[in-house]
Amino acid sequence: MPPRLASLITLLCLSCLQPVGAQRDLRVERDGKRVALVVGNNSYPKGSLKNAVNDARALGSALRDVGFRVEVVTDAGLREMEAAANRFVSNLAAGDVALFYYAGHGVQIDGENYLIPVDYRGQDEADIKYGSRSASWLQDKMERTGAQLKILILDACRNNPFRVSRSTGGGLAQMQGGRGSFVAFATAAGKVANDNPGSVNGLFTQHLLRALQRPGLSLDEVFNRVRVEVDRDSLGQQLPYVYSGVIGQFYFRPPAGGSAVSLPGAALPKIDQPRPGKTPAMARVHRVDGQRYVWIPPGAFRMGCSEGDGACRQEEMPPHEVTIGRGFWLGQTEVTDLAYEKFSRDTGSRMPKDFIYDPQRNRPINDLSGNPFKLPDYDQRNKRLPIVEVTWAEAVAFCKWAGGRLPTEAEWEYAARAGTAGARYGRLDTIAWYSSRGSPAARSEAGLKQANAFGLHDMIGNVWEWVADWYEPGYYRRSPAADPKGPEAGIAMVLRGGSVWSRQIQDLRSSTRVYAEPGKHAEDIGFRCVCEEIAP
Repeated sequence: MPPRLASLITLLCLSCLQPVGAQRDLRVERDGKRVALVVGNNSYPKGSLKNAVNDARALGSALRDVGFRVEVVTDAGLREMEAAANRFVSNLAAGDVALFYYAGHGVQIDGENYLIPVDYRGQDEADIKYGSRSASWLQDKMERTGAQLKILILDACRNNPFRVSRSTGGGLAQMQGGRGSFVAFATAAGKVANDNPGSVNGLFTQHLLRALQRPGLSLDEVFNRVRVEVDRDSLGQQLPYVYSGVIGQFYFRPPAGGSAVSLPGAALPKIDQPRPGKTPAMARVHRVDGQRYVWIPPGAFRMGCSEGDGACRQEEMPPHEVTIGRGFWLGQTEVTDLAYEKFSRDTGSRMPKDFIYDPQRNRPINDLSGNPFKLPDYDQRNKRLPIVEVTWAEAVAFCKWAGGRLPTEAEWEYAARAGTAGARYGRLDTIAWYSSRGSPAARSEAGLKQANAFGLHDMIGNVWEWVADWYEPGYYRRSPAADPKGPEAGIAMVLRGGSVWSRQIQDLRSSTRVYAEPGKHAEDIGFRCVCEEIAP
């Protein structure tokens, strides 16, 4: 078995842990980021599981609540698991707290434990070695980052459909952790953990989730509590084991007035929550287009279907963790008629037909048949309406003229949520212009409804907004965790936010995504721009 195993909390089904007294000299004293990778695999062609994905998602949420920057990966093939592991370790640095959790199938061969991807199709030991990845491979990568605390949790000793001649029974082999590592096993070596099919979580993770809710429990105390409760509920059939190479106290939820030796480190930037409707301090008027832009700080969020949202569609699944690595300036409202008119004058571009007007008569010009266009008197108030009837290419051209671009789909949703996790960032009546019956309604002046916590108006309702991404219904299953930009090509572009013409209230949610061909223009499609820099 390879030597270096010093890196995380291993909660697989690994087994027994033997103390290494000479390495018990790490004191957890410095602040550092908390970074976690959580993997759950259910959908095996042979021996599918019920709760591994549930466990991963629930644990990811629990870790996020205690300050971890979390990527959750579910039903991953070998390449996806490797890519996620590489992203994980690339975000670690000396002094950080690193946590890896795996729920799914795992097997041992010659004392080495292998984590099985859902695309595994092998037949024997050799196939497993080359068609999966060993737990110690990831431990080794974690150790090389210099993270001061490494927690490895492996919940992989479930009923195993992969029969290998040299596998010692139904469980995993023992693993030891090295300096600064905490290794937790869902059950003892060679034993099988309970997938707990009658519940929504496996037995071990069910109790781990409960323990993580309790403030003031040290790392050791959390897993001691889990051990007692799992042993009790399994009637002595499952006994988790833990090895710790850590001296000092680490708290997931520090006690009141937490001690100096705890690691509070919240890896994600804290999102300021200004009062709804209040313009944030970081707001500037762009000298080119005259629009007001607000600063959106970098951070991370859960993209896709909101927890508890029963209106989600398949293209919003699965929800997944996304990091926005760089801050950006985003239009506080959709681009208005007035701003687009300036663009049209400066570039000679066409104005959408409904907005071609006679400035001397202050009314729209008639179309070729002699009928007036739909807008009545085109006064200054009308000019503050969001521009519509623009194609995707025209929206791109405007943003480029302003020195920017369309937001990516991930940037748009991150900005719309503004730190919230629900389907909407506020009560629908207060944040959005919409028609309750989906009948045609008039778009309304931009910026009059309540803003979200970033100070953005009309992210939901009024008009649909073009974003930069091509549309692919299943893209979320392979979307990268850091700054995703959508598929490389396609036949339609993504629209976000819903409009006054949305036929269903369900369209008016932060995660809703629909699509249209890039040449489409309609009375309820507009856009807003991103700029990397706005001169003060």
